[in-house]
Amino acid sequence: MDATPDELESLAEFAARAATGSIAGTVVQGLDLTGVDLSGLNVNGTLFLGCRLASTRVEAELVERGAQIVRAFTEVPYPTHPASLYTAPDLADGFAAGGFAGMYDNRVYEHFLAHGGPLPDIREALAQRLHDHGIDDASAICSTPGSPLPVDAR
Repeated sequence: MDATPDELESLAEFAARAATGSIAGTVVQGLDLTGVDLSGLNVNGTLFLGCRLASTRVEAELVERGAQIVRAFTEVPYPTHPASLYTAPDLADGFAAGGFAGMYDNRVYEHFLAHGGPLPDIREALAQRLHDHGIDDASAICSTPGSPLPVDAR
């Protein structure tokens, strides 16, 4: 999570903005909103990126009211909307059970190679670019003087 006013990356940020009656023009990233009543909110121009919503009916209503929805890509072994950087334990996850080949970082690399490397198909390319944007965003936070390091990588 960062202090970017138009990126809502926590339920607390979302609730604070929603209390105004409008989240118009914001990006809501990676939140579980399945229990949140969105019916009275102005969502015009809002991008729901990798969020979980209550139903496809709710998704359709949001789109009808001017929102855009990009679902999380679940067929890739990495998050398509990471809010923070990876830690060393995150990257080494799986080593105890599977050695180097079982490590998270290696599994992602093998997936990258198997799906076209630097020239993937359009779905994989979009998933990679969404992931990379999240990492770029988290990296910028870490390079800001006085900013705490992100804790959660997923």
